[in-house]
Amino acid sequence: MLSKERIKEAQANIPGYLGQGLLNKLKNPDEAVRKVLINNCEESMKVADLLFKNNYSDLWAIVCSYYAMYYMANAVLYSFGYKVGEKIAHKVTADALRGCPKIKWYVLSSEDRAIKNLKKSPAKKLLSEGRN
Repeated sequence: MLSKERIKEAQANIPGYLGQGLLNKLKNPDEAVRKVLINNCEESMKVADLLFKNNYSDLWAIVCSYYAMYYMANAVLYSFGYKVGEKIAHKVTADALRGCPKIKWYVLSSEDRAIKNLKKSPAKKLLSEGRN
């Protein structure tokens, strides 16, 4: 769980991101863009699953899983009318999810549910002990 200080920092960063064009408020979001982000997420998860199940590369399974999360995070932002720019995109995405007032309540409650589910999942063992 993020500290209150980190959430406040993310909130403080949002106006600067908007002013510098690192985060853009969209007037007419294109549904096709959101669908591409979701498709990228799904494809990344399929690749991660394939790599993991075939014991090919834990590193690249993690990388693909991270990108699946990143694409879905951007799809959520896009659904709320925000598009992340190209510079420092990963930081902007993380801060926007936690700092935009109309989004943060949704993300933080989802994050709590994800943490509770992770504690019950087999992934917890892999994360804490690694694969043998």
